[in-house]
Amino acid sequence: MASTSGTYRPSNHHGFKEDGTPDKRMNISDTTYKPSHHDGLKEDGTPDKRMNTGQFAHGKVDPHQAGQVGGHAGTTNTAGNGDVSSSSGKYKPVEHGGLKADGGKDKRVGTHEFAHGKVDPHQAGHEGGSNAHAARLDRTLKDLQRKVKEQEEALKKLRAAGKPIQEEPDSNKDIQLRQISQIKSAFEALTPVEPYTPFPDSPLPSLLALRTTHATTSEAKSALIITKNDLFHVEQLLQKGAADLEDGRLIEKALQTRVSALEGTIEKHAQKPTAQVAKDIMRGLKNKKARYDMDTVRLVKSFNEFINDHLAVMLAAEELGGPVVGELLDVDETNLEAGFNAQGKARKPKGLLSEAGRQQRIDEIWKQQPERERRAQEPWNETTAAATEMRELTELLLNNLVEADGGMNSGYVELDRESAAARFLVRSRVAQFHSKDARLLRLIDFGKDLVN
Repeated sequence: MASTSGTYRPSNHHGFKEDGTPDKRMNISDTTYKPSHHDGLKEDGTPDKRMNTGQFAHGKVDPHQAGQVGGHAGTTNTAGNGDVSSSSGKYKPVEHGGLKADGGKDKRVGTHEFAHGKVDPHQAGHEGGSNAHAARLDRTLKDLQRKVKEQEEALKKLRAAGKPIQEEPDSNKDIQLRQISQIKSAFEALTPVEPYTPFPDSPLPSLLALRTTHATTSEAKSALIITKNDLFHVEQLLQKGAADLEDGRLIEKALQTRVSALEGTIEKHAQKPTAQVAKDIMRGLKNKKARYDMDTVRLVKSFNEFINDHLAVMLAAEELGGPVVGELLDVDETNLEAGFNAQGKARKPKGLLSEAGRQQRIDEIWKQQPERERRAQEPWNETTAAATEMRELTELLLNNLVEADGGMNSGYVELDRESAAARFLVRSRVAQFHSKDARLLRLIDFGKDLVN
């Protein structure tokens, strides 16, 4: 029954309400536990189940505190640290020789050392597991050694008692039949024999499985490396095959076009007399020759313009110790007069050579001015000298290539010196030196393979 203040007030009528009815909200007259003084009996004479020993009955142990201790003792820490939880979060061993407060055996500890806190249960569990595993390994090893020893002894007995085994069948049919019978008897004797199996908790199966897995993994890695290399080579072959196939298709297309053109020409010639056909062919060849001559003149003119306007000054700079042709594009006459230092850089235009000294240098590097150009009164300087050398070398190479008989050593020109013009033609992949003599130079015959 609620009081006027809202808090519960126990009845003062020994468990009865103010109206005289039993007060069911409480069992005793006080809210706090008061131990019984009747040897484990309640005030009404019934057994007091809240306590088990006389310690509770005589008020020596607070049941609320004992319940907390008991609850904590029955739980373990789930955090994985191996300690048993108490009210402070750690396992506190009891000081009663491995017994609980009520006199029962404390199952949280197994030995006297645990009971007195001398051994960490978590560490002891790990050590126990390691020791058990080591013991199983030792037992497995001894069992295998024993089995090997038994097999060796049995093999020695067989070798001592029996005759040497004949590996190949005997030529005599009776002896051969006897050998087959002995082999059959041996198989029949060994078939019912159970194979060796380790004991149930042996680590041997795990070790064998681990070894097999490791070997399989190593073999797979090696096979993967080999497969990658094979794949790389196959891809290269595939690319080469695809390129060859494309070239074959282009050649096939060109041949088909050529065949079609020839068939059309044959059809035209078939309708004309032989003399008329010969005249048409001669006329066509003359027209082609005239066209080729015009193209040759145009190409030679363009080639000479390229030499005079761009290439000659760079060739002269390379001959005088300057940069290689193509590295410096804006070389002028002033740089050629001043010359270049050991690093290939142009010197400052100070202390220039006299005209006589300059002509002497030109004559030493190149040669004297040809008679034809001297008559034409053309200037003879480093640029014109380099241009003349380039034109003469190119013309000589072309003439030798045309007059060559197709041999491996034909078409070569013997050089007086390794000039900048010769080096430029080699770098441009237009000419090549002889494989054994660097003084010999010839043009590369690009159409030689097709002609042959």
